[in-house]
Amino acid sequence: TGQQVYSGSSGEVVSHEAGHAILDAIRPGFLSSWHADTNGFHEAFGDLTALYMSTQNDEVCQLAAQQTGGDLSKPSLLSDTGEHMGRAINNKYGIHDADRDYVRCMINDCKWEDPNNIEGEDPTPEHPVSTEMHDWSRIFSGAQYDVVAAITKRNMADGMDAAKAIKAAGNESMDILAKAVNISPKENATYRDIALCMLKADEEMGGKNHDIILSCMQDRNILFDDDDTPSGVSMASLP
Repeated sequence: TGQQVYSGSSGEVVSHEAGHAILDAIRPGFLSSWHADTNGFHEAFGDLTALYMSTQNDEVCQLAAQQTGGDLSKPSLLSDTGEHMGRAINNKYGIHDADRDYVRCMINDCKWEDPNNIEGEDPTPEHPVSTEMHDWSRIFSGAQYDVVAAITKRNMADGMDAAKAIKAAGNESMDILAKAVNISPKENATYRDIALCMLKADEEMGGKNHDIILSCMQDRNILFDDDDTPSGVSMASLP
């Protein structure tokens, strides 16, 4: 377009990077971890920080409600992350399809598999999600976005209008994830570890989201029926 685009003018981009800083402060050991899930979670946490920043804004929630009717399985400004920057990258490099003017989208069907079985950092027909951390992050961010969508749906069934339902779902799922990180392993945390810590956090908050979290994480192959306690975690009561 011939126009200069500054990534720092995007609230989502800034929130994503702030999310990295927050996670670094809480779990500095994640920076030196070797597991693909830990690296992917760092990027997912950034994208989710951007999502939760957005759901704090009443105007954003109103527009998302108009775009989706409260059905967050439909694309909206909440599911598409960094549209301004993504459009600029697309215009300059042409690396996205014409209908993909965003950096990442949290509406996806990415599923977890053993990263040890994946060679290289490029997607293949056999392994459509690569272990490159930004790509691998879409598994967890997609699962957590599904949690937000399901809580939104329940809120609307309880009588909330779509915008309020979205905002409340953002707040509730943000609290669960924050508490989960606070009791997660200090290094090499897997997606399974974080998901189990989310279940524990939700239990401490009353347990009303247990089935939603379990279902969303199972749909992504992050959790299975025989999962119990995350590795390296003391399941003491949350602060």
